[in-house]
Amino acid sequence: GGRTAAGKGGNCPVGLRGGGDEVYGTGEAVLVLDVDGTLYSGGNAIEQQIIQGIHRFALARYTVDKEECERLHHKHGSTLEGLKIEHGMDEKSERAYYREVFAAVEYDALLSPPETEGDPTGYRHPALLRQILANPPCKVVVASNSPPHHVARVLTALGLAPLLATAEILTPQSQGGLTKADPAFWDSLLAR
Repeated sequence: GGRTAAGKGGNCPVGLRGGGDEVYGTGEAVLVLDVDGTLYSGGNAIEQQIIQGIHRFALARYTVDKEECERLHHKHGSTLEGLKIEHGMDEKSERAYYREVFAAVEYDALLSPPETEGDPTGYRHPALLRQILANPPCKVVVASNSPPHHVARVLTALGLAPLLATAEILTPQSQGGLTKADPAFWDSLLAR
């Protein structure tokens, strides 16, 4: 989108396909970039591998089928959150979830993303994003429901890791086990 948010951090473009939000509290503008399905296409093989891993884990550990996983995701904002709330997933099982779901993800599909790939909004991946991140007009935060090692591998594969070296990375591991669906996940940004 063409909106900008003025704040102590300067003018910050907001509205980049599900990832740009101005955070109010101190007036500091922040560009929030979501990882999965945003920094790369939701139809990408990576996203499908993660979903398949979630379905396998939920079926093996909780006898929760694909349809129930989708219901949990829709109701709670993430299948993980639904498993915790409705199926009593504990911390040990949550660690196993991240290990098992992301262990088999192949990142090859991200190694050479086409410079002209675009989505329905006209946003071009990754050329425009690289241009913005080369000289960000405000603080940049990367958010994901995925574990930090997955975020790091995606950013590296997309060639964005050097541009985001100083970005804050928010994941359930850095946010006390909370996922993006929980408003408290964002409290650290709102408290600034």
